[in-house]
This record gives sequence, C-alpha cells and structure tokens, in this order.
Amino acid sequence: MNVNLPEAVLLRPRMYTLGGTFEEVIAFLEGYYSGMAKGNPYAIPVLEWASFRTWLSEKMGLAPSEVFAKFRNLHADGPAALAGMQNCLSEFRAEMKKRQEKTLPTYSGKGRPEQKS
Repeated sequence: MNVNLPEAVLLRPRMYTLGGTFEEVIAFLEGYYSGMAKGNPYAIPVLEWASFRTWLSEKMGLAPSEVFAKFRNLHADGPAALAGMQNCLSEFRAEMKKRQEKTLPTYSGKGRPEQKS
C-alpha cells in the first residue's frame, strides 16, 4: 500500500499533531507544503497538494482559500470532518490515477510507444 503524507496524517492524526483535530491536521499539512514550496515550488508533493485543494474547492464550488474551513463546518464534528477528508482524498487520488492511465503511453515491445486516446 502506497500512502502519501496527507493520507498518513489523516489515518493517524495524533501521530503528527498534538490533539489530532481537523484544524491541526489541515494546519500541519498546509504548513508542511507551504514550507516545501519555498524550497521547490515545483516539487511533486507540493503540486499534488495544490491540485487536491483546487479539486476539492471546485467540487464544493468555493475558493481554495475557503475550502477547508467550509469543509469542517459541513460536518458534525472533527472526527467526521477527518473521515470526510479521507474519503475526498481517496476519490481525488482515484480520479488522478484514472486520468494518468488514459494519458500514459503503452509499449508493446516493438517500435515506438503508442499514445492512448
């Protein structure tokens, strides 16, 4: 099982934050990727997190800067918001995987790789 940092933090929030609250988890992840972006704004994890935030904001019809606060307010409590965020992240990763499979070239072993359409 290949788990990225956001998935790991959402699965075990108290391993990464003091209280394991939704707000702490989001602050930790936003701070982590913001700091990473200072060193390399094009690092794949930075781009993936930004893509997830954009995807979620489009799905919810909100500005990216509002999405996490509004997401939390839509849930009865912090644990429900964390579970909901896990589901959204899984859905996002599944969509990205499908998109990659459609665009990656295939190779039959002869000649040049063929582009999927």
